[in-house]
Amino acid sequence: MSKRKKPAASPTDALPTASAEASAPWIQRFQLLDSCYCFLVGKKAIPSLKTIVSLAAHLSGNPSSLEVSHVRQMVSIGVVKLDIQARDKVIVQDDFNPAAVDPHETIELVQFPDAPHPSKRASTKRMLLFQHALQTTTIDLANVPKFEPLKRLKSTSSQPSASSPIPYLNTLMQASYYDGQVVHIETIPSRAARFGDRQLQDLGVCDTVCRGVLFEKIYSHQSEAIQAILEGHHVVISTSTSSGKSIVYNVPVAHALSTSNSTAFYLFPTKALAQDQVQSFRTFLTRCDGLDASLCATYDGDTPMAARAGLRKSARVFFTNPDMLHVSILPQHKAWKTVLSRLKLVVIDEAHMYRGIFGSHVANILRRLFRLCYVYGSSPQVVCCSASIQNPRQHFSWLVPHQSLQPAARTPDDDPTPNTNASPEVTVIEQDKDGSPCGTKHFVVWRPTPPPVTSFDPNEPHNPDLTGSTIFQSAQILATLVAAKVPTIAFCRGRKLTELVVEYTHNILRRQNQSHLIPRVKGYRGGYSVESRRVIEAQLFRHELLGVVATNALELGIDIGSLECTLHLGYPPSIASMWQQAGRAGRSGHDSMAVIVCFDSPLDAYNTALGSAMFAKPPEPVVLDPTNLFVVKQHLQCASLEMDLLSPRSGTLDIDRVMFTRHVDEIVVEMASAGQLMALGDQRGFRVPAKISLQDMTIRDISSENYSVVDVLNDNTVIDTIPGNRVFFQVYPTAAYLHQ
Repeated sequence: MSKRKKPAASPTDALPTASAEASAPWIQRFQLLDSCYCFLVGKKAIPSLKTIVSLAAHLSGNPSSLEVSHVRQMVSIGVVKLDIQARDKVIVQDDFNPAAVDPHETIELVQFPDAPHPSKRASTKRMLLFQHALQTTTIDLANVPKFEPLKRLKSTSSQPSASSPIPYLNTLMQASYYDGQVVHIETIPSRAARFGDRQLQDLGVCDTVCRGVLFEKIYSHQSEAIQAILEGHHVVISTSTSSGKSIVYNVPVAHALSTSNSTAFYLFPTKALAQDQVQSFRTFLTRCDGLDASLCATYDGDTPMAARAGLRKSARVFFTNPDMLHVSILPQHKAWKTVLSRLKLVVIDEAHMYRGIFGSHVANILRRLFRLCYVYGSSPQVVCCSASIQNPRQHFSWLVPHQSLQPAARTPDDDPTPNTNASPEVTVIEQDKDGSPCGTKHFVVWRPTPPPVTSFDPNEPHNPDLTGSTIFQSAQILATLVAAKVPTIAFCRGRKLTELVVEYTHNILRRQNQSHLIPRVKGYRGGYSVESRRVIEAQLFRHELLGVVATNALELGIDIGSLECTLHLGYPPSIASMWQQAGRAGRSGHDSMAVIVCFDSPLDAYNTALGSAMFAKPPEPVVLDPTNLFVVKQHLQCASLEMDLLSPRSGTLDIDRVMFTRHVDEIVVEMASAGQLMALGDQRGFRVPAKISLQDMTIRDISSENYSVVDVLNDNTVIDTIPGNRVFFQVYPTAAYLHQ
């Protein structure tokens, strides 16, 4: 005997029995309202109250099934919201009720702030939220509790005070546009410095270098890291922003320069960061007796061709990037033989940037570098520095060849097989060992929700400064902080957004008769010319700018001086990025504030609802795959041009089997069968055929092409460079291009 299937529960089954009779008609009205809303939004139409009521009458065949008074009652119950817009701001064509349009009429838009999308999933969520609101109220048209999803902090009448814990926030809360937008404040307490038990002299650092270090004591994490490097370990250091990571590698490198003829590579993900760090290192060297600033040099795409040969001979520390290793240094390794044979240390700064496909490419570039070092007789140590990440040890094992190889310079009686059992120890220093001090940091979550509807009278006075736009309110906040002389950096998610915030901020300052501050607010993003970015960086460092609006191009550790506030348009894309961006303010132990201005998106709403739990989350793991077959094949071809693959004659047979994936023999044979490699015979291994060009290979972008944006009214000046995969979205014919 088969069992009868239990019927599915209806929406009203979840309601208490006592309220089911009263709630049922409101459930039906809400379902009809939701259906009309989904239809209009799905068709890209304006979901005005008037249009929805007209559509409901046509769908149900009953004009009284959903009336204007019903919708306003649901606004009072909760979930539904009405937003009043002026007629000149919204164009509405009511196909269901084509009456004459009153030019003075205001438009009431139906909105669902907590679930705005016209999807089935969002519709289900809206129904559950409405049911919950019904359970907590009585259906009474005269008196129903007001629905408030988040508690909002109201401004007080007190004036901003220097003794207040968050004086800059008080300044914002006194502004004309403030109406309770602050929904959460998270205070991260300050931390005192912890110094190492062993200082530089105790660690065996030579006196010349010790005298070049200006401070008397180093922090505990710096002491542990320097000791590990001097003992020959690989070191991974993953601590907070501005914790003094550069000292960790600068001191051992300067010590090696003083006591040997060794060389070093400093790898940075951007040229700007390399330029910034080389200036700092040169200043440090000039304080060390016997060491000259000419011992270090940048070697990147901006280095003049005529100067490169001289730099290879005179410099011993090279500040470069993975791109330059890939396209210049490794293919021309014979010119670098002396440098590679003496390579003592490879510093990889901002290592958390090497993730995904870019990280997989960089991992294979490093394997090509270590392959040549083995052939030339060196076995360099690696120092990896990154922001706080969840998996620093695992990330290091993916990024860097984790097996240390005995160099190829040996006597004829030595065993030619690489010794992979002598791997140096890897010392990992994480956030819990960070001994640097930090000031109190206040995270302020700012939700720019428009003011609630208090009247349907279009003549009712209102505040013109109040808006629900994240972009415009961010510009208002930035303008307020700039006017208060608070050095601030605003982080945006894209280039166009960056330019919009700059333009809005300039307009606000101009309207407030503070045009003299406009030159002190600038944008900073990728695509600007090298000269423009260097000027902005220098102005920031010299405190000539009060506000800069940037993409994540300024998220990295470029020294831009002391900032007091960071502004974030929407939650940053990751926990690690949030702490990295917020860490740009409050250096040297000073207090700081980070204002997160939420977008009207489900993700930002979710993060806001988490409250304090959002700021207790650990940073995400950084993931890459050095064995990605597509990537490995490309780099095997590049490696074969540098030195024949799996070649007993060239001495690469054993090192290639260690450096690349353990299936390298099978992969090479497969590539040879496909014509991607060719066997040379006579124990010479494999090489890429001459007909195959690798010049178009890119390690950062999908597209290998870049397009220049030219100002034809200003002597054809190139003002921007856009990758090929973005050009059709940003500078298509008739597009409005924004620049500063």
